[in-house]
Amino acid sequence: MRYPTLTLSACRELAEERLNSPDHQPNIEAQWIGEGNELNLGHLKEASNRCSKLIDENRSVSDKDPIEGEAAKHLYNALRPAHEIDMPVPVPVLDDPGFWRYLSIDYFWDFIAWREKKPFENGNHMKYIDGRNQAECVLLRMFLRVAALGGAEHADLAYHLPRAIDFWRSHVIRVRTATAPTLTRAMVKQQAADRLMTSDLREFAKRVNRTWSNMLLNLHSQPEAEDLLRELRTGLGNHDEEQH
Repeated sequence: MRYPTLTLSACRELAEERLNSPDHQPNIEAQWIGEGNELNLGHLKEASNRCSKLIDENRSVSDKDPIEGEAAKHLYNALRPAHEIDMPVPVPVLDDPGFWRYLSIDYFWDFIAWREKKPFENGNHMKYIDGRNQAECVLLRMFLRVAALGGAEHADLAYHLPRAIDFWRSHVIRVRTATAPTLTRAMVKQQAADRLMTSDLREFAKRVNRTWSNMLLNLHSQPEAEDLLRELRTGLGNHDEEQH
């Protein structure tokens, strides 16, 4: 498959151009690489439009993480269409930071700039669009959030939790839990039903991570994952603090 990419230097230059002239659409000359048919960008354009609509509907919200989760559903469905003739985007394309740079600059810039407003205003925007850090690059972490849940069938869980920034980035995407969909789904559902605040959540996550050393958690069935997590939650309770 042939697909569009941007080099890191081109991404940086185009980002500066967009930041300096918000109402100006820069001339984006992507480099197309690969072989075979060109990637159909129609689904991504549709996902971009849906994300723009989410911005319009949620401009005043203080907790943007559930909105990111809902946008993740649209992005994932565009890259992994389950009901279309189009083939899913191949893994090597999804592993290419240049692909995420292109999408960030050309299709999802407005959403990313809204999601990470303060870093963009402060000039600390590159890590959110350069495609190199899976827990920071907005589009990549969105895609991985749904992938960690097991795909489109479970995508609604991607926006099931409020104030869940630390939960997704630190306790799912950055660790092996992201490779175990039954475990991730159980964690989300139990966190929604009985919320652990920051310190207890971190202790719980440490217990989960230690369990990986002697158990292949990605082989657990859904009931097994739920039973295990209930056991690992033993002795933990809510505090008055909040996640931010």
